[in-house]
Amino acid sequence: MDRSTVEEVGVMEEAKTLVVRHGGREYPTSEEMAHIFRRQADRVIGAGQPDLVVLRHLAGVDLLLITGRDCYTIYRSRTEVHTDRPVLARG
Repeated sequence: MDRSTVEEVGVMEEAKTLVVRHGGREYPTSEEMAHIFRRQADRVIGAGQPDLVVLRHLAGVDLLLITGRDCYTIYRSRTEVHTDRPVLARG
């Protein structure tokens, strides 16, 4: 294994998994993707009109309908923290 491969593995292990909960479903995703989703969802909420927001998650890509502040939650993966407490504030 060369040095670049070892560095890549280290970066992947450091990545945090967050879960986006929307419409009764849970979408495990990277911390970076959760932040991007939250920013886009907050823009939709600020505009006051429901709209679709892209979420890239571990199982693929989905369009999620954002209708208001209470339509989604983002929290750390239960396997890491063992809690459903939201970790990303909205608004």
